Amino acid sequence: MPPIVNDPNNLECPDYASDTFANARAAFVNANMTEEQAVVALQGLWKAGNDADKVLWQQQVDQEALDAVEQVRLAEEARDARQAALQLEEETARREEVKRHRSKYIAIPLRDAPSIAPIFPAPYAVKRLEQGSYLELYYFTNKGLEAAKHTIAPPDDDTLEMKTNTDGSVSWVPAAASRDPKGVVADRDLDWLEFTIAVPRMLRAM
Repeated sequence: MPPIVNDPNNLECPDYASDTFANARAAFVNANMTEEQAVVALQGLWKAGNDADKVLWQQQVDQEALDAVEQVRLAEEARDARQAALQLEEETARREEVKRHRSKYIAIPLRDAPSIAPIFPAPYAVKRLEQGSYLELYYFTNKGLEAAKHTIAPPDDDTLEMKTNTDGSVSWVPAAASRDPKGVVADRDLDWLEFTIAVPRMLRAM
């Protein structure tokens, strides 16, 4: 059924007594109905049709209101879906970013400034601790830390360096094995003061 264009509540009954509707009245006039009665009959028919149109109009208005609400709901759902997709895309991108640059996103704990000065042992010592290998306490004594200040680069297990042997020949040895053993004091040769200083330092480094 085509929609009603004009609100039937705003329409007025035509003047069926006018000359314009003479033919319409004539169709009703007979031996049992006068012209005045024909006007009343035409008015009744118009009112009946207008009342029916009013019902259809209200149904149409109600349906249009429901359709408008549904359109709003669908638009909000589409907007929420776009926002959810965008948020998922951003979260995925952020997780990938964090995965690629973990150190960049390490949480910084809220704590007071350290009361103990940081220690920087020799790179060789750090490497041994990372490997879980035996390491002399000497590297955490005052002398060992002082010696570490003069270490240029950490020895890498895969790095080779040239060594001159006692007979004048040259050989390549792992850099990690080329440190001077004469500078390292064995644990048993440390005095008690050096021992009590080195042990807590090594424990913190571990």
